[in-house]
This record gives sequence, structure tokens and C-alpha cells, in this order.
Amino acid sequence: MTLEEQTIHFLETQIEQNYKDLCSKYLIESVEWIEDDDKDEIRPFAHLVEEEKLSNIVLLFPPFNKSNLS
Repeated sequence: MTLEEQTIHFLETQIEQNYKDLCSKYLIESVEWIEDDDKDEIRPFAHLVEEEKLSNIVLLFPPFNKSNLS
């Protein structure tokens, strides 16, 4: 799997398992990534939308470790 495929799978799993309630109420408008080269991690965060209005809620996902690529 490519890095892109793995990060998509990671986000889908997080949304389904850990953020199901929040994501059932809000839509994810965009996802951005914060890179930490020292730890070989990237941390996704999402901007959420409620009823077509940008909310002030930012969803911070756990870090994805790039060294675990298969």
C-alpha cells in the first residue's frame, strides 16, 4: 500500500471507531497534516462543517507513524 492509501485507511478507521458520534453530526470539510520529521509522524486534523456552515470545531486525530509503512 502506498502512503496515500495507508493514510486514507487510517483516517477511515479513526472516523469509524473513535469519532463516529462526532462525524455523524458534523461533516469533514477538509483535512490537513502536521509533519514531525523528528518523530517520523504526521498528524491529521480536520475542519468540521455543520449545516453548510464552518464550525469552530477542529478534529485532531492521533499521529500516523510513517515508519510503519508496509
